[in-house]
Amino acid sequence: MKKPFLRHLNSKNVMTFCILLPALAIHSAAQTPQHYNYNSAGISNTIPFNQSAGYKSQWLIGPDEFNQPTPAPSGDITKLYIHMASTGGPATFSQLTIKMGQTTLTSLPAGVPYPGQLETVYFKVSVTLSSTVNTWLGIYLAKPFHYNPDQSLVIEISHCGFTGSGMSVWQTAGTTGIVRRNNISGSTSCVFTYST
Repeated sequence: MKKPFLRHLNSKNVMTFCILLPALAIHSAAQTPQHYNYNSAGISNTIPFNQSAGYKSQWLIGPDEFNQPTPAPSGDITKLYIHMASTGGPATFSQLTIKMGQTTLTSLPAGVPYPGQLETVYFKVSVTLSSTVNTWLGIYLAKPFHYNPDQSLVIEISHCGFTGSGMSVWQTAGTTGIVRRNNISGSTSCVFTYST
């Protein structure tokens, strides 16, 4: 099974973002997600939460890849968990935005950002986040997103810069040759430019 991945130097190389599925169907106060795609430390990546000029990243998690500790059922995503690789923060992010969409694609198109429709599920003009190494950073979504495990989930996270101490996420090496992450550099004016 292919793992979700990222590579910020070459988007065709695969790495796991260690993003993690939110609570589906019911709210949970637990410190770990109900379902996730990966739970082991791998390679630390500073994208997008340690890019002070702002950044936009897109990840594609394939069908049925939220399968730990059990397969995620169809239901509403209410909280997004991200596996953190560093202790960081507090960092105050400007215009932090999370968007989600679903597609039958199993690879992102090469050379361009994901062209499909994405719904804004979280937006804050200013929000302060902190992380602890090897724990999950949980973000409650402002708008639940209905998840279908038979399709790929596209997650886009962007911000227009931050002040304070940044943080990193865990990812792990995976299958090569499939574009599963787009990197889009930012500026403090919140203008994003796709980069390969």
